[in-house]
Amino acid sequence: MGRMKKMLLVIVMVSLGLLVNAQSSKRYYCELVGMYDNKSGYLNCTIVISINNLPFEDSWGDVKPNTDYCLVEKDGKTLTSMTGAANYMSLRGWQLKQVYSLSLVGSTHYVMYKDAPNGEKAMENLWIGDGDVRYGRYEKAIPLSEEIRFKDEDDTND
Repeated sequence: MGRMKKMLLVIVMVSLGLLVNAQSSKRYYCELVGMYDNKSGYLNCTIVISINNLPFEDSWGDVKPNTDYCLVEKDGKTLTSMTGAANYMSLRGWQLKQVYSLSLVGSTHYVMYKDAPNGEKAMENLWIGDGDVRYGRYEKAIPLSEEIRFKDEDDTND
């Protein structure tokens, strides 16, 4: 009978640990939008992430509902294909949910998600290009998390 109690105790403790872990993370969604620029021939892969269904806010708190952030590697190098962009995101813990395209405008959209304790962790190691792009590389790359505000993230407006 003692073994059964110990086993039951272990099962309860593991279940509680899983429950606490599940409650400490949220699911974040992003959309990668890829279009090829006819002038440069480079892929313009923008990333759209919004926290709690709010539009983008930059670091000054200005709302930018239609801001496009061009996803790049840490050194500013542009991504060359949507498959490469999906692999880039996958290596950072994002999972592919849906793919669709809009043939009238020639864009491909990848909807992805990631479970993380907060927005900054969700966007960890994601970089966006800034300045002019030349030879497939932006002048500089900045962390995406610096451009999106996370204030009041735990407040829900559901």
